[in-house]
Amino acid sequence: MYDSNYQSRRNFLSNMVKAYAAASVGTSAAAVAARKAVSPTGTGYAYHADCLKHVHGTEQAERMLYIQDELAGTGLAQELTEVAFLDDPLTHVERVHTADHIDSIDALANTGLASKLAVSGILGAIKMVSDGDIRNAFCAIRPPGHHAHNSGYEEGFCFYSNIAVAARYAQDVLGYEKILIIDWDYHHGNGTQDVFYDDPSVLFSSTHDFYAYPGTGDELLTGEGAGEGYNINIHCECATTNDEMLQKWDERLLPKVEQFEPDFVLISSGFDSKRNDLLGCFDVTAKGFSLLTKKAMEIADTYCDGRLVSMLEGGYADRNTGNTFCGIAACARHHIQTLLTGDVPDEHPYYGAGNMACDATPASYRQRSAPAQITIKNGLLYLPESMGKAMSVSVNNVLGKTVYRVAPSRLRANPVDLRNNRLASGRYFVHVDTGRKAETLPYLAVR
Repeated sequence: MYDSNYQSRRNFLSNMVKAYAAASVGTSAAAVAARKAVSPTGTGYAYHADCLKHVHGTEQAERMLYIQDELAGTGLAQELTEVAFLDDPLTHVERVHTADHIDSIDALANTGLASKLAVSGILGAIKMVSDGDIRNAFCAIRPPGHHAHNSGYEEGFCFYSNIAVAARYAQDVLGYEKILIIDWDYHHGNGTQDVFYDDPSVLFSSTHDFYAYPGTGDELLTGEGAGEGYNINIHCECATTNDEMLQKWDERLLPKVEQFEPDFVLISSGFDSKRNDLLGCFDVTAKGFSLLTKKAMEIADTYCDGRLVSMLEGGYADRNTGNTFCGIAACARHHIQTLLTGDVPDEHPYYGAGNMACDATPASYRQRSAPAQITIKNGLLYLPESMGKAMSVSVNNVLGKTVYRVAPSRLRANPVDLRNNRLASGRYFVHVDTGRKAETLPYLAVR
């Protein structure tokens, strides 16, 4: 848990949005009719509270709760159609991942469960769009997927290549021939690229910072063999604005889409392209994501009867505001509202007039208490008494890489002396395993 109130908040929000926790949603004609009656606009929403159980220092479950609060507080939640999660996702994951990789991820207890649910929600959304139950959908799932390969472990916070599995499902099971994948995450979708690099049936476009993790996405890489020309990498400089991002789409993506004529549109919706994201440097605002969404919907309307499914990728805490997720919630709300109505709302108050506080956003944000902090000061690691007895402690950088692991014998002392380890100044996440439910508990650490 992130603080003493985390479990109670999670239970409260789980009950509040249990309509979205669709592990057992009915698929009868009556159930379909009821869903359509609730949401005549036809935008689906895939969410499962068990996706919160996956624990990670940077890609925190807290961001999901902020999105939930935003949708509930603005009334959007009541206008969305719950997505029926698809059973047995691993049979479809096998179209992209090896058996060894699947076994490794599936063995990770809460992480394996959340990874399966992420795929289940996305595939359920695609099926409902294909069946005509909804027009489009957003999948608020975690962990993300666009960096995943067949390594047997996490890559860039990703475990299964969610969108690649979705594309193959749309093709192999539902019969759609040509899939357009748009990735607007701040980081290059290298895992997605690698699955389809020689495949002319999938047009993949990624806007990203070429110099950020994972250091891939060279614009010269356009595909190979039959897939030559079907891989579009677009490098964006730091401080790229809404208008500049749209211009890059107009110049690089739309001409190719016109030739390709997709049957289905999928979006890797990474909100780390937002202004002041912890891991990004772009200047895209909430309205910017609405504008991108509108353009993607126009593509779907032109070529494939509006068929579009978007899934959450990155999006992290906001710089200069403490450990908050106001920005990702604002951007997700605008994205979903545009999917729902086709309109582009005015700029979210969080991004208005350079505002960097949460004061202008729903009051539920201000009720959040900060995570219990571990501090590293003058080379000493201070562990809060509330943490209890730790079994192991590791210090990770913001990309999730372990830079130092504290030996169990040294945990008897508080503070822990790290002065000989020469940790560079910066932001770290300290993972603390207390042995409770065999989960590692993340705490933000700032030097």
